Amino acid sequence: MLEFDTTRQGVPDRDPMTAAWLSGILFLTLTVWISAKGETAKYVLYTLPFTMTLAYAVVNRWELKLHMPALWGFLLYMALAVGGMIANSWYDFNAYRDVAIVGGYLLLFVPWFRAPSWSADLALGAIAVGLVVEAATEGIADKIDLFGSDGILESTLAFPLGAVVIYYAHSGRWGRVLLASVLLFLSFKRIAFLGVAVAIGFDMVLARYLRLGAARIIALASVAVLSLLALFSTQIFEYVTTALSYEQTSADSISLGRYAIAVRLWSELEIGSWMSWLIGSGPGSADALVAANFQLVNPHNDWLKILYDYGVLGFIALHAIIYWTYREHRLALMLYLYTAIVMMTDNIFIYMFYHPFMMMMMSAARR
Repeated sequence: MLEFDTTRQGVPDRDPMTAAWLSGILFLTLTVWISAKGETAKYVLYTLPFTMTLAYAVVNRWELKLHMPALWGFLLYMALAVGGMIANSWYDFNAYRDVAIVGGYLLLFVPWFRAPSWSADLALGAIAVGLVVEAATEGIADKIDLFGSDGILESTLAFPLGAVVIYYAHSGRWGRVLLASVLLFLSFKRIAFLGVAVAIGFDMVLARYLRLGAARIIALASVAVLSLLALFSTQIFEYVTTALSYEQTSADSISLGRYAIAVRLWSELEIGSWMSWLIGSGPGSADALVAANFQLVNPHNDWLKILYDYGVLGFIALHAIIYWTYREHRLALMLYLYTAIVMMTDNIFIYMFYHPFMMMMMSAARR
């Protein structure tokens, strides 16, 4: 049985059983991934859309409640991605990987339920265990480099951890905010610090005093501006380099290699055909180019990657898809801004482990 447009159904109860099962699967999968390490270990993360959706269906006895904006976003992405592959005759491994990851995590947002608030505690616990396992297997740094990516425990687990901090701040659980913030500092991702600060500031200064519709418009406009800034990051890195005037400092060094990657992607775009500008070079094509020419294997700028892979039409369409996914309530708008900021310098657009945490936090904030 399917139920549509459940955001208007007024379902009264939280669903602790669904939350417990989904959190358990997320915790187990994350632990296996971190413990196993290695290049092939990450593929266990790709099972999350299937295992979590199946658990949701079984727990709810196949009476599925669907979040329609997320469903339309999933279908639009799949059409966009498959169309780009066919138009470019692009069937590289990176193409299938990107479609599996992005389509998979968009599917996670389609089942609709209300999670209890302790789901955030489970998420925090899962990330904390992950950090402990990572510290045990990779060691702990003896210093912090504020101008690099070296922290006490530099970790991509900072990205979902930032969302947990945002959830606790939104719900006024300041003791938990402090605890999660300490872990966020230990995991040390500077862009996550900035994203958390902007998201909380947006909510405290603007969103809580506005109608939801007005907050949505401001968030959408802000994300549009952020994405354009990311597209022209090369000029920003050049300006910062000139302003700092440090010896032996370049735009590439202060950007940790992102500047050279952005220059190369723009060079390829400039010599591309009008069709490449319109629909892109195909899913994963930016990653394939970067991996073949740089030490880094991903563009580390999701907005530029989206333009390169999906073209102008895809860039606009994916803005719509991300907005549809994150427009539901005030916390969702905070996570929307946070995600857009992290996308400016990292690769969470193709990080499978990030998005299940977003789904859990959004479910816990539903009224």
